[in-house]
Amino acid sequence: MSEPPSTQKTVSTPQSLSHAPVGRTRLRTLFLISAAYVAVGANVQGFRALFPFVLQDFTITRGQAGLYTSFFFLSATGAALVAGRAIDRLGAKAGLLLGVGCVGVLMALHAVAPWYGLLLALAFAAGAGFSVVTPAVNLGVMEAVTSGRRALYMGVAHSGGGVGGFAGAILLPLVGGLVGWRGAVLVSGAFALLMGLTIQLFYRGGKGQVSTELADQPKLSRLLLGVVKDRRLLRVGMFGLCLGMTMSAVSTHFALFLHQDLGLTETWAGLGLAALLLGGAVGPPGWGWVSDALLRGDRRRGLSLLGVAAAIMCLVFGLLVATLHMPLPLLFLLSVGLGFVSFSGPGLYFTTISEMAPAGRTGITTGLALIFARVGVMVSPPLFGALADLSGTYQASWLALACVILVFTGAYRYLSRA
Repeated sequence: MSEPPSTQKTVSTPQSLSHAPVGRTRLRTLFLISAAYVAVGANVQGFRALFPFVLQDFTITRGQAGLYTSFFFLSATGAALVAGRAIDRLGAKAGLLLGVGCVGVLMALHAVAPWYGLLLALAFAAGAGFSVVTPAVNLGVMEAVTSGRRALYMGVAHSGGGVGGFAGAILLPLVGGLVGWRGAVLVSGAFALLMGLTIQLFYRGGKGQVSTELADQPKLSRLLLGVVKDRRLLRVGMFGLCLGMTMSAVSTHFALFLHQDLGLTETWAGLGLAALLLGGAVGPPGWGWVSDALLRGDRRRGLSLLGVAAAIMCLVFGLLVATLHMPLPLLFLLSVGLGFVSFSGPGLYFTTISEMAPAGRTGITTGLALIFARVGVMVSPPLFGALADLSGTYQASWLALACVILVFTGAYRYLSRA
């Protein structure tokens, strides 16, 4: 980052780092940490791939479909600060188990929802459970990695969401075509519980902070005041808002865009979403490597380039894909490219945030950063869908999103200059 150095201590490695795993043990730890995101991604993104089935069952509009994501992340945003503080106390492993278990049970309960309003209530409850996953993942990575490759390893951990989402987007529509979407969410919920059992049996890290460190933590009101005063965090958080808007709008509506605008069947639309999430799986570690190796740890430049690339891909979908009849291989290839830039942000974003965190406060600093990102996650899907309802297609939605990304990227680049 090229911003002026902070007056606060920015070493974010807790005491447990003195015994950080290395080599194969480190990779094994990272893959176990990412298993939580695999489970959550398979459920959340997989359910989005089932939206064409859900729309037919409940007869709802595209704007109403976008409310599902908003309700899920409304509770996740409200609980972000408390979740981050709890992770610093309980440790990474407890947070991973709690988050995955809650999401698995509540997603399985989607199968018995008789009306769409109850689905929104279940989404709200699942979002509260999900709120502890990201702080737990970030703390686990910061404990496991002490080298200069944190963006790469953080990207590996966060890519679990893309891997799980890719699998869910491919498999759940196929299962939904055989046994209905309700049977499909039962399968995805059981998978989350299986991932939780795997973490319980094999993950050995994340024991939480010692009592002296806990006593030294300020109250939540003081932490909120610290956010307002920390201009570096506010600048990066503003860009996190943009990242959340982009990821949420694209992932929520992509299957519907392919089905309703381009005429793909429900199954092919789910496979198109899987192609998007395939790009999202390889994007975070790939962009993390670019930031660490090619940009020499310049997080500001990495985030700026990522924003420009995402805007360009949205323009491609708004100007070309939405208007031209493309063969499926080319369409899916572009979907992979869109996912690569749209879902690469979390790894780099949370690396930047975690590197700013004072010692022993990675979890709660992540919670603060999540507020920015999840506000974007909440507001963009209904607006993206409502604009499509008004215009009749998603073309205007793509173009509007591209303009928003460029504005936020330019503002971040200007305000964070040296």
